[in-house]
This record gives sequence, C-alpha cells and structure tokens, in this order.
Amino acid sequence: TRIARSVIDAASWAANEVGATAITAASVQQGLVRANDLRAVLGRLTRQPRRALLLDVIDATDGGSLSVYEVEFLRLCRRFHLPLPSRQVRRADSTGRARFTDAEFDDYDVVAEIDGAQHMEIATWWDDLDRQNDLVIDHGRTVIRFVGLALRMRHTVVVRRLHDCLRLKRPD
Repeated sequence: TRIARSVIDAASWAANEVGATAITAASVQQGLVRANDLRAVLGRLTRQPRRALLLDVIDATDGGSLSVYEVEFLRLCRRFHLPLPSRQVRRADSTGRARFTDAEFDDYDVVAEIDGAQHMEIATWWDDLDRQNDLVIDHGRTVIRFVGLALRMRHTVVVRRLHDCLRLKRPD
C-alpha cells in the first residue's frame, strides 16, 4: 500500500485515540506524507474506524499542529471557545537561526509552548529558555508554557491559565 493508506490503517488499528493521533501527526511532522494525501485516503474510506478523529487530526496537522500535544492544545482551544492560534510560526532568533513556536495568539502578543518529555533534557531546556528570552526581548511577546501531559491530566488548569493570560493581554 502507499504511505498515506498505511498511515490511516495504522492509526485506525492503534490501541487508543492518543496512539492514533500520534501516528497521524508524526507521519506529517516527519515529512512521510502530506495532510492532503491522508485526507484523500479518508475521502475514499467512508467507514474507516476513527474516521472523524483522523479527519480532525489531519486538519490540525494541515494547520501546523505537529505533535499529539499540539493537536490536543488546538482541541482545547476549540472546545472552550478560545481564540485559535497560529501554529508552528517561523521566526529568526537573535543569532539568525530559524525557530518555530507551538502556538501564537497574534492579536494578544501571547505565545504558548507545549513541552513534551524531551524538553526536560538540560540542553533542550537551556535552548528553550534562550528561545523564550528572544520572544520576550526581541518580539515583546508573553510566553506561557504548559507540560504536555497537563493538557490531558489537568486541562481545566491549562484552560483557566490560558484564558486568564489572554484576558490580561486582550487588545484594546
């Protein structure tokens, strides 16, 4: 089978929705397949297990959400009627290196970063701090960070903190 069909099958056969989301998002993130190719496969497979979930994940990856946590963050924004952020925004840091942010609420000058386990490694953590400083100093952005697992385990706290931050930064 072609890669797009294989990804859809693997996501459909995953043990749970988190696994299905991870397979789908990772395949787009790693450049194995385009969101449009996945969407085309599902267009032909009208009775595919988890079809609605997969279409939702494909739409999220097409808009820039490239991890399970980023897809979940977008779902929370939609579910709780928060503004929808721009995702994977490319910026140059103070050294000219290309960097990407997870979610930006442009009208509020707020950046949300969602940290998975890899952000606990000292080199990555240090790099994250430098990137956050660049966002604050060079771009005047407020940066709010969330641990990825909190999106599922403490989503009410995440939503409340994000809502409070956006309310304080509301444009005039």
